[in-house]
Amino acid sequence: MAHHVFEPDYYQHIYDLEVTHWWHLGMRDLMVGWLDPALTGAQPLRVLDVGCGTGLVVNWLRRYPLAGEPVGIDLSTHALGYGRERGASALALATANLLPFPAAHFDLIVCLDTLQHVAPAGADRVSVREFARVLKRGGYLYLRTNSAVGHAPLRTADPNLYRRYCLPELTEMLSNAGLSVERSSYANCVMSIWAMLKEYLTAHRQDAPIGPGLSIRLPRFAVINAILHSLLRIETWIIGPLGRQLPFGHSIVILARRS
Repeated sequence: MAHHVFEPDYYQHIYDLEVTHWWHLGMRDLMVGWLDPALTGAQPLRVLDVGCGTGLVVNWLRRYPLAGEPVGIDLSTHALGYGRERGASALALATANLLPFPAAHFDLIVCLDTLQHVAPAGADRVSVREFARVLKRGGYLYLRTNSAVGHAPLRTADPNLYRRYCLPELTEMLSNAGLSVERSSYANCVMSIWAMLKEYLTAHRQDAPIGPGLSIRLPRFAVINAILHSLLRIETWIIGPLGRQLPFGHSIVILARRS
């Protein structure tokens, strides 16, 4: 079953999964591996999570020295409700392509799996310009979004509601907005091979989930969850300490800086 964006069961599903699911754990490992070195010795930060979902990452950002509460915005009242349950207080109903903040206000922006959903088509570029506008000079953007490299072709999703990207496209988009890419890679490489095969095999099915849905489930056995998490930790080591780019994967991760 695919849980669709902006519907209450989508956020309930995320809320139930994201603390323990292997993919969420691995993606947070990667974020630690890139942000911790970049922010070492930083002065207290003003931090924004764009598309904060159920608030887990808003609270996670407290690991860094902060100048006030970490701020989260989302377009869903359901998502913000879960964030408040988790104790996040600086939350606002807003969209990524019209940020309700003054220029040069934040030291760090995190945007995770949101850019591909910003509507309509073209609003993603507007959003990136907004990120640059509200970032201070020298401030960081940590961006994670969906990848077209490692997926079967996406034919059925409305581009006004959902998109996939390639790294060169995103790098150009960020550069045009005044953001300099310091690190970038595809991620979730190994599991994308299996997932791509499944996508080709189910492409004929009318009920096969497409981009705007969330169909992941927690593995039935904890040991499988641990093994899959370990695979992502290996990727984190390749992308992080080794400084290599993976050639494909279901996600793209970028660390960029405001010029």
